[in-house]
Amino acid sequence: MSGYQRKRFLNAAVILISGLMYMSQARADIKLDIVSTITGGTCKVGISDGAVIVLDTVSPSSLDGVGPEDDAAGGKMFSLTVEACDVNAVSSGSGYLSIRFSPAGGAWAGDTFQVLPNEISVAQNGAGNVGFALFSIKDPANIFNVQMANNGGTAARHPINKTDLIGSRYPFYVRYQKINNAMPGTSGVLFSQAVVEVFYE
Repeated sequence: MSGYQRKRFLNAAVILISGLMYMSQARADIKLDIVSTITGGTCKVGISDGAVIVLDTVSPSSLDGVGPEDDAAGGKMFSLTVEACDVNAVSSGSGYLSIRFSPAGGAWAGDTFQVLPNEISVAQNGAGNVGFALFSIKDPANIFNVQMANNGGTAARHPINKTDLIGSRYPFYVRYQKINNAMPGTSGVLFSQAVVEVFYE
């Protein structure tokens, strides 16, 4: 089967990520807002927690030595669920469901291009050298960054069967990540947007 010939676009969503990082003991919350709208696809996709994911504030120093592919603590889980679908539009048999994340404001950041960049500049009180990393955690034995290194495309591609499509759930994890691990991170506000595309082939 040629995947790109049988691809069907399901849904597009926008993720809004914002937050604060402090060097002190002060605490705040970070919200990851996910707004999902059907834009001409065949399936409705839902996002967990009312599309709002809250993360705790962390110190920039807690990110030292953590790479964009490391399964590290300090973030929050969220999930995407296929809620409804026109099954007549779903090809019979087995295929793959791909979930592609991309920065709404430009390109992936970081040494390996696997970090959502902070859209607030340091001059505007933005955290410096810090963004967000997204991970697929559907298989606990195989947790991975959703973006392949060096702009290699989406890594979140899951085998699927027509009978299993409706109600299928895909868990993810988002956490802070340094953009350049050789440089220090600085405290401040973070905000990033990502477009999520879900399709099967």
